[in-house]
Amino acid sequence: MSCWLDYKLQELKPFISTYIRDNNDFREQLEDLGELPPNARVITADANSMYTNIKLEHALKVLRWFLDWLDEEGLLPPDFNKELVIEAARIVMTWNIFEYRDCYFRQLLGTAMGTPAAVMWSIIYYFWHEKEVLIPKYGNKLRFLKRFIDDLFAVVLIGGDDGMSEAEWSQFKKDLNEWTEAEDPDSECILTWECDEPSTSVDFLDLTVEIRDGSFITKTYQKPMNLYQYIPPNSAHPPGMIKGMIYGILRQYYLQNSKLEDYWKIAMLFYNRLKDRGWLRATLEPIFVAAHEKIRSQFRSSKKLQPKQTQDSAPLKLFSTWNIIQMIFLKRELESFTRDTAVSSYGKSYASSGRLWPTQDR
Repeated sequence: MSCWLDYKLQELKPFISTYIRDNNDFREQLEDLGELPPNARVITADANSMYTNIKLEHALKVLRWFLDWLDEEGLLPPDFNKELVIEAARIVMTWNIFEYRDCYFRQLLGTAMGTPAAVMWSIIYYFWHEKEVLIPKYGNKLRFLKRFIDDLFAVVLIGGDDGMSEAEWSQFKKDLNEWTEAEDPDSECILTWECDEPSTSVDFLDLTVEIRDGSFITKTYQKPMNLYQYIPPNSAHPPGMIKGMIYGILRQYYLQNSKLEDYWKIAMLFYNRLKDRGWLRATLEPIFVAAHEKIRSQFRSSKKLQPKQTQDSAPLKLFSTWNIIQMIFLKRELESFTRDTAVSSYGKSYASSGRLWPTQDR
């Protein structure tokens, strides 16, 4: 039943203006914003335990209001049975049963954990507050508002004649948490948000988003605790797996990074992390070259911000310059060594593994 409910709720995604599908969808919507005014700032907000803080009865009311609004506007898909969807939602969210050994447990509070319909249920729930309060109240001062389930991103204007004052910004943070009496007559909403202060750079999903000269610059964001446990070469996966994995990840990096130099940097980190997992340079380099050439041919018309080059800098154009880039990174690593720890000789294994082997202290 939850799978059917999720399927029906997914049909309503085009009418949820703050919905984003994934990183790529979010990045494309950022690009459509065009030039930003000087007082534009970005903010992020995280919901506090979203699923457990959505009360069933209030969420069912919100779902009904949302479906009634779509029906009045003539936006409901053909053969969409509102009452059946609402009743299915009630059953799914009320009767969530867990089994542990010989015991069974029923979830009594919040959104049903682990059920397919939970994501769309929570997205629709808070969208009603965005639609009824946040978007109409702040108008052009809230230039952009998007949310990935419990992660919110917005572009706000701060200061100036067309931006929020300090008092308005404080009220905006309150409005994230406080539903109006019309939305929540019985004060059932207990969902709250932690909101960051406005800035020119934030981390959101897998991106670092920065406002620079009135435009958005994005680059790949990776959490500090990421262990990068890529599949090792002794895995039982098919041999062709590594080609698809490298192409897929490099393609994602290419799309995520506005500046070419940021793309090269994250690509080199990816390359070195695969080597740390045991892959040989002789295996990796041809795959990286082929993957990048394929990506370049697919996105030949895309306008990447090119790094500034001098007469002494290597042109970062193709993965055919891979060895040059390796030498640049190797030079940087060697320059960071002290004289006492510098590598003075190489073992035989260096040629086969691509690693540096320091001599023993004597």
